[in-house]
Amino acid sequence: MAPEYWFRPKRWGYGAVPVTWQGWAATVVYAAVALVATLGYGAAVAVASTGPAIAATALWLGFLLIWTLAFLGLARARTDGDWTWRGGNDDTGPAPPRDDVSEAGDGSEEEHGR
Repeated sequence: MAPEYWFRPKRWGYGAVPVTWQGWAATVVYAAVALVATLGYGAAVAVASTGPAIAATALWLGFLLIWTLAFLGLARARTDGDWTWRGGNDDTGPAPPRDDVSEAGDGSEEEHGR
């Protein structure tokens, strides 16, 4: 049974982008949990004195570190290809935004004032 990939290597830079609903769901869950943890940390620090604030900061940073490493491990395990720096020379990921849409060769140069 072939592995099911949720992410694809980025065309520019380092890392991967989600390409399936599972990849997008994992990304949204990661961001939501990190946001809730940050809001909880902010609330805890707002009512705490110096000692508990330092403990809350350490707990928050430790949680975010572990949570981020877990998400990166999942993303890397579910990526179709390796994570390496890409300068856009290969066609392994999403295309970068185009500066001029008239380059498509669809004869629309006249529509763009050319």
